[in-house]
Amino acid sequence: MTRTGEFYVGGERVEPEGGEVLKVVSPSSEEVVGEVRASAP
Repeated sequence: MTRTGEFYVGGERVEPEGGEVLKVVSPSSEEVVGEVRASAP
């Protein structure tokens, strides 16, 4: 499973401020294939 904890913004990798994690689900198998940190503008 892929996990991403940083964002690429303005040419730099930055940590998100929140701690919420969203699951990435495959539409064909409905299997969880990854997790990403939630963000807000």
